Amino acid sequence: MKNINIILLASFCFLCACKENTNKPKMSFPEETKLSKSEYHIDEDQLAKIDGIQCNDSSLIIFDAHSGMSYTLFDLTTGKYIGRFGEIGQGPGEIPLGCIGQLNNNTYTVHLLSAGFIAQYCMDSLRTNIKTKPTTSTKIQFQFGDVYFSKVIPINDTTFMGAGVYNGKYQYILFNNKNQILDYSTEVYNAYDKNYNKYHKMISSEGTLRKSPSKNRFVYSLYYSENIDILEVSENKINIIKSSRERNPLLKPTQNGTFVTAHPDLDCPIGYIDIAVGDNNIYSLYTDKNVTNQYCSDIIRVFDWDGNPVKQYKLDQQAYFIAVNEKQNKLYAATKNEDAGWSITAYNLLP
Repeated sequence: MKNINIILLASFCFLCACKENTNKPKMSFPEETKLSKSEYHIDEDQLAKIDGIQCNDSSLIIFDAHSGMSYTLFDLTTGKYIGRFGEIGQGPGEIPLGCIGQLNNNTYTVHLLSAGFIAQYCMDSLRTNIKTKPTTSTKIQFQFGDVYFSKVIPINDTTFMGAGVYNGKYQYILFNNKNQILDYSTEVYNAYDKNYNKYHKMISSEGTLRKSPSKNRFVYSLYYSENIDILEVSENKINIIKSSRERNPLLKPTQNGTFVTAHPDLDCPIGYIDIAVGDNNIYSLYTDKNVTNQYCSDIIRVFDWDGNPVKQYKLDQQAYFIAVNEKQNKLYAATKNEDAGWSITAYNLLP
């Protein structure tokens, strides 16, 4: 356990670098279309340092841990402040600092890797009583042998999609609450590279996992690369819809005792910063700036759920995280003002 904790810490402290694959053609996106702002705006007085945003049809959740709580909840339509939730701690109904969740439909799920369980909040209950504690849908010991989960999203109360590394080789793991692996799929890009041990592969395979609001379709973007996978789960099987491998991360793996690191090429582009999804499309915050710059961009690349590039939007300012609600035709962006204070800005999506 000591070794794993050190490895997990290292994964947050070291960046990956990227190297372009020259054997595949680049995806072609349409010419950039500028998005106009809506009147919706949340200013810095109600926000701390933002580390992520997500929304459903009624609520906007900001991950900005401070003052003993992890998240700030707003009404999606009006921007009205509802309150803060996600008490930080190790006791019953509390969650560790630094745990961002996954919002799907009416449930906000926090993947507690260190504690070995999945905590869930009912959004209707939170909107009625912000002090509502999370329920624990299942206790998962992760007793799958050589497996590491970077992200987990529930499909239902008993079945879960995980992204990470299994047996030092596979990226995606479908499992249940009885600690049974139902299926696995897709080799990690460095599966056969002998310079990477299993801990290096854990660090180099982290990314962003999102689920379609109404279907069992998922998208996973690998950190500091231009690699995106779109997959679907049906009858306890993982079916790959499309795998795009335009630029793999390139790490210089090192190890000193139990301390595992990966030194990056600082001239490498960042790639995909954040992902948001609707039922129709996948929205990606993208930059070609290198890893020595701030992780922000004014470019939104849009894919359909078959993995085809369909649109490319340009914002009037730099965004750090994004969320999307296609029913309201809005894209929400975490931005900064001239004084470096955080804000949430909404943009009108074009048909």
